[in-house]
Parts: sequence; structure tokens; C-alpha cells
Amino acid sequence: MINLLLSYIEDIGLRAFDHLKHLVLSIGPRGATTENERRAAMYIERILRASGLAVWTQEFPSIPSPSYSYILIYTLCIIGTFLCFLDFVMGAVIVITAYTFYVLENIFLLPIVTQLLSFIFGYRSKNVIGLLKSDEVPRIRVVLIAHYDTAKASSIFKPEKIKNIKSIVRTCFTSFTLIVVLSIINIFIESYALSMLIVFAGIPIYIELHGLIESELKHNYVVGANDNASGVAVLLALAEYLGRSKPMDSEIWFIATGAKEVNTLGITNFVEKYRDILNSAYIINFDSLGKGELHYVLCEGILKKYCLKQRALKEVADKVGREIGIRPREHQLLLTDSSILLKNDYEALTLMGLSEYNLPMDYHWYTDTLIGIKISNLRKAIEFTIAVIDELRGINKSKILN
Repeated sequence: MINLLLSYIEDIGLRAFDHLKHLVLSIGPRGATTENERRAAMYIERILRASGLAVWTQEFPSIPSPSYSYILIYTLCIIGTFLCFLDFVMGAVIVITAYTFYVLENIFLLPIVTQLLSFIFGYRSKNVIGLLKSDEVPRIRVVLIAHYDTAKASSIFKPEKIKNIKSIVRTCFTSFTLIVVLSIINIFIESYALSMLIVFAGIPIYIELHGLIESELKHNYVVGANDNASGVAVLLALAEYLGRSKPMDSEIWFIATGAKEVNTLGITNFVEKYRDILNSAYIINFDSLGKGELHYVLCEGILKKYCLKQRALKEVADKVGREIGIRPREHQLLLTDSSILLKNDYEALTLMGLSEYNLPMDYHWYTDTLIGIKISNLRKAIEFTIAVIDELRGINKSKILN
């Protein structure tokens, strides 16, 4: 058994806070494909190696911001709406094409446009992967994940506006859907009055496009103390602790994903290459857990909900959560790495700190600094994870991984 000595957990929590401070103060904003993201990857790689893990990286193409994808999609939509005045069929075709890309990116979580633009622009990001092998034949496989890049601020993420983001996303989706329906109808009735209605139906899209362009032109990357230096800090502290204690008959993977804020490109690329590993793994994702009340998240998504099914990981999380005082919640906001995993039916949950509005604190805004970080949250996340691993080992005593 892994002994959860309170004083030792406190020491690990302080060590996690040291990692968090280094990421925030010594490195700073870590936007996808930037030099600071590369510096953060090098730091993570160094700590994992020093912890005794086998370490390697997985590079992949990326763009600096998800705004690139949505600017393209929304621009196509707007071109299609105005083209309806000149060519009803061609206008509808362009609108439907843009809508298809939108649905693939937001509902089916297939970042086709994002990956295409990533290849065109040629920027690079990477996942940092550490593996703690068992000295015996492994009976359980645990994958621990945290993204280390940070987002670019946008006016919709201002603290006074963030609580409206769900309605903004749903309004844009409704607007887009309405434009498609009206454009298809207009193919058959060829009405200029209906073409005018299509233009007015796109007002939420125009507003969103303006916000994306403003974000790219006026705003910078945030330092991301909570989102997600806190998650990486817990990941690294656990690597140091487990690297010393080496739980018997357990194989533990540590994945620091890059470009998560770019439509989850990091975890998407990891899933494509390591499906066989994930098929037999229990997965815990650390995201924005340093502020607010710590929860384990079982369901995620705004437009489509993805949930952890009633299997071993959920049962163990419920048991451990009751024992140490962490409650389950749903997370109805933008994607986490777990969203991709749950979509693929893997056993995954996210540890996250949430506000009274059921949102991460200081989300994607300049206030996401060290102010308000709770070391107690870092400690509790570490305690939860170690206890979950211990429980999973107990219920899998007779199981041997292939």
C-alpha cells in the first residue's frame, strides 16, 4: 500500500507549488508553438528524467491559436450568406461546407480545419511523455495528463462576462444552424427577401468573428497559473514522488500535452499513436485545479456531453472522493483533454477547481496569476490521485496487462 502520510503529502504539495512558480515566474505565458512553450517542455522533460522515468517527446504540427480555424470557418459562412444574393445554390454550398467544419470541430471533436492549417503554417508543438515501468508484470496502467500551454486572452473571457460563455456558444451554434436551414430552403424558393433574412440570422456569427480578430490583434497569451501551471505542477510532483516510491505491479504514464488550447491538438495526436496503451488504462487529467473548489469531473461539453461510464475508475473515484472530501461535478465549458478521451470511450476523468458558476477561476484572462492559488488544492489533488492508484491496484490484483 502507498502510505498517505499527511506531512509527506504537504511536502509534495509545496514541491508542486515550486514547479508552478517556475512555470509562471521564470517562463511565463506559454502559447502554443512559441519559444516559451518550448522552454516549458524542456523543463518538464528535465524533471521527468530526474525522477527516473523513461522520457521522450512527440512532435506534431500546430497553429499558435484556435482563432485561425474559427476565423476561416466563420469567414466562409459569411461569404456564403452574402453569396445567396447572387447564386442561391453556391451560397448554400459554401454555408453548408463551413457548417460541416464547425460541427466536426465542436461536436464530434475532429479538428480537421485546425490540423489542415497546422500543416500549412508549419509551426510545431510537442507532447512530453514519461513512463514509470513496473519492476513486476504490471497489473494496472495509469495515465496522468496535464497540458502545459496557455491560451490567448479574449474579451469574452473577462471575469464579468465569462459566466455568459455557454449562452454565447449555443447562440452561435443556433445561428449557424438557422443559416444552413434557410440557405437550403432558399435553393428551392429563390427569394431575395429570404436571402436578407439569412444575412440577419448571421449576426451572432459576425460578432463572434469580430471577437476572434480582436483577440488576435489586441490580446496576448496569459501566464496561466491556474490554467494550467497548476495541473503540470501536480503532474511533476507526482512523478517525483512515484519515481521514488515505485508502486509495485503498476505502469504509470505521465503526459504533458502541448497545444491543448488549439482545439486539443496535443491529446488528439497522442490518442492517434497510443490507442493500445489507452485501451487498458485508467486516466486522470489535471486541468485548472489551483483555484476554486476542487472537484473530479465526470461529464464534459457544451454542445455535446461526453461522460465517464460506470466502470472501475468511476467507482474508485466516488469512493476516494467521499473519503477525502472531493465531490463530482459536470463541466460545461470548452474542451479539456479528457473530452477527447471520453469521446473515444476511454476511462478518464478530470480534476478541476470550479467557481460558484461551475467555471474555472480566472479562465483565459490576465488575472490568471499566482494570486488565489491554493496549495491545499495541489495537495488534495495529489492525495486523491495516489489514493485512486492504490485502490485500483487493490481491485486488479488478479489482472495482468498484455
